Amino acid sequence: MRISKSSSVLIITTAIMVDTLQFLFAWSVFIPNIIAFIAFIIFYIWFLIHGVSFTRPKRALIFFGASLVEFAIPFLDIAPFFTIAVCKTIEDYNKEQATQKA
Repeated sequence: MRISKSSSVLIITTAIMVDTLQFLFAWSVFIPNIIAFIAFIIFYIWFLIHGVSFTRPKRALIFFGASLVEFAIPFLDIAPFFTIAVCKTIEDYNKEQATQKA
């Protein structure tokens, strides 16, 4: 089952808000990391609810790699890594579901 357009818009909008918050609090060292940690948990649970499995290496690398960059490298959290990771994860999952259906 593919992730619906409405769910995709909601998840991507949430990712944009998270990245915006991280940008606004970039002056702090800890606040963006707290935001990133909470966002990681929310997106991970959200994708699991929609049936997205992270056992595929490409999908795991995209999602967990972006999260790792958000946590590990200070001041790089102003880049929209969560938005990119969420969009790529949705795209990869929907492509996989389309090929399985065909």
